[in-house]
Amino acid sequence: MKILIVEDDLISRLKLESILSSDDKINENSYLKRNDDSEHILLADCELIFANTGDEAIQIAQSKPHPDLILLDVMLPGMNGYAVCRELKKDMSTQNIPIIFATAKTDEKSEAMGFELGAVDYITKPFRNSIVKNRVRVHLELKRYRDNLKSIINERTTELKKEVQVRRDAQLLLQKANDELERKVEERTEELQNALRQVAYRNQELEQEQSFAENVFTNIINPRFLDAVNIKYLISPLSVFNGDLLLVTRNLAGEQFVILGDFTGHGLRAAIGAIPVSDIFYNMTEKGYSLNDIACEINIKLKKTLPTGLFMCACFLTIDPLRNKLSIWNGGMPDVLIYKKSEHSIKKVPSYTLPLGIVETDKFNKTFKVMDIDHDDRIYIFSDGVVETLNPNGDFFKTTQLEECILKTSEPKSIFDGIITSLNAFRAGEKPKDDITMIEISYPAIKQSDTESIIINEINKINKEKAVMEWKIVLELNASVLRTTDPVPMLMQLVVDREEFKTNKGDIFTVLSEILTNSLDHGILGLESSLKNKPNGFTQYYKERKKALTFLEEGSIKVDMGHIPLEKGGKFIFKVEDTGPGFNYEEVMSRPADLVASTLFSGRGIILLRSLCESLTYKGNGNSVEAVYVW
Repeated sequence: MKILIVEDDLISRLKLESILSSDDKINENSYLKRNDDSEHILLADCELIFANTGDEAIQIAQSKPHPDLILLDVMLPGMNGYAVCRELKKDMSTQNIPIIFATAKTDEKSEAMGFELGAVDYITKPFRNSIVKNRVRVHLELKRYRDNLKSIINERTTELKKEVQVRRDAQLLLQKANDELERKVEERTEELQNALRQVAYRNQELEQEQSFAENVFTNIINPRFLDAVNIKYLISPLSVFNGDLLLVTRNLAGEQFVILGDFTGHGLRAAIGAIPVSDIFYNMTEKGYSLNDIACEINIKLKKTLPTGLFMCACFLTIDPLRNKLSIWNGGMPDVLIYKKSEHSIKKVPSYTLPLGIVETDKFNKTFKVMDIDHDDRIYIFSDGVVETLNPNGDFFKTTQLEECILKTSEPKSIFDGIITSLNAFRAGEKPKDDITMIEISYPAIKQSDTESIIINEINKINKEKAVMEWKIVLELNASVLRTTDPVPMLMQLVVDREEFKTNKGDIFTVLSEILTNSLDHGILGLESSLKNKPNGFTQYYKERKKALTFLEEGSIKVDMGHIPLEKGGKFIFKVEDTGPGFNYEEVMSRPADLVASTLFSGRGIILLRSLCESLTYKGNGNSVEAVYVW
């Protein structure tokens, strides 16, 4: 190996030459000793070259072959050692040569400057043989290791280039195979089209059967909990048939009964069990049975009727306003959270028994957890679809995050909306993997000093009056649902099938129907409304619509529907967003009403919406619309 010594002092140069040229045997205790002494660098075998000035040192260092190590004196005539080091580190060909400063300066500032400039070590004068030898040897071996590593990397790079070429060749072969496969696919297309025609016919039969099942389901599962003024809820099913079940009513004594159930799975298979549960719940409540007896009867029914592997996780809840007691039964559901306003704290009731439909009556645990409840306390029950909500990173929305949402909200009336906002922000657009149901029950603010008769009168008043509440429902309809189901009747029965909405039910139906139809026909199916202006246009339009629905495989519509009570009446807010490309809504919105009525059949729906709604706003490319109806 080659060592460049840059030293203008003859004595120092001779001293270094003597040290580095002397016998270089390895001491047995030296940390540089190797298993094979032949691998150890012998300094006596190294080539020594010399330079008197900085300029000469730079010229030698830049000449090939480059030195493997430079011993550089700091104090040189003309250009000092620091300047030489700086120049060598700027040059790509010399910047990796290790430099050891040799100087009489021992102050910390000088050493720091040398290391900042890129030196690897520092030896001081007068030179000590062992120090010079060991440090030179260490850095020569480090240099050799770096060179060997670089050589290995270069060899590996060459191998990788060869591998890349092999993969490219393989990709070409794969492309040829894909081309052949595409040819065969084309040959099969005609056969598959014939099969699809048969499937379409069968789908029509299945749609009729599903429509019948939906009517039965919606007629039996009556959402009576809308009568409860102390209830806020969120229902977000994956499909029209919901595996989550939410039932709320009052018994003859004025106690409030709540059931939140979650059947295994989702869709029709999960929802079918809701029919007997709802029937037992309402019938037994009207007859005066306790919720304990109702829970036991539901378990018996499900155990007899449900197939193996299908059961219902459930939370039963009773609120007794006469005694300020809260009773909870939790079988397989996430923790029930009770927010204590006076303490600004949360109590939990975890699952402590098996779900419904698993064990026989003699093994069924119908014991309820009973606790005190104070005015303005709030109870939160939710299905596992809430705490198993995923964000784009694959993280779950944990119960602890739900607790944080509750405790950080200063105004209890805003807690529920804050939870929904946090849940949506956490999802960041990620689609849910399960049915999501959540309910907030606020305890009625009745003073402790009121007599029992006053409390009973208040409860009876709540039962008799059709109090209007603020609610919101979010529903995402995928291609499968849109192909087989009309969601408008379900939504109408779910949220507006109430006495106080009776006189406005027609308008509400029209608004909801028009918005969803426009979103499906023009956004998802891509139908042109101008077809209706041609002779026999409506017939052609509905033929095209039926054909497009038969083969619909992609696309979805998100329905965000809510009601806000006003001092007189209320406000419905309908938000519908589809995944289609949109349409030229500005042109339709700008048409005069009389032009549409007299000369065009297309575009009437939007004009009708404008006449019914307080506001009608399209966003984006027309695939997002908000309609506000005030009654």
